Amino acid sequence: MAIRRIKIKHRPLRDWWGYAYPEENRIEISTNLSDSQYLDTLIHEILHVLYPNAAETTIADQASTIRHYVWRAGYRSGRPLRKPRKKQ
Repeated sequence: MAIRRIKIKHRPLRDWWGYAYPEENRIEISTNLSDSQYLDTLIHEILHVLYPNAAETTIADQASTIRHYVWRAGYRSGRPLRKPRKKQ
């Protein structure tokens, strides 16, 4: 399975929790979010990059569903279940 590389930038955002730039494989996420809001926004913006023609309501519904189950599985922002693997 090929993993699509998506650049994630964290910065203060004024009016939105996140932005997606599908043509650049890039997202920006606000630095002022709770763990749950961060997780939902991360998933939401990644879905925009992966499915740039999907309707906003579809993206929002799918992101909320994924966040719900990932959250229930114990994921919390800043406390990943596993440490990232070192590149070899």
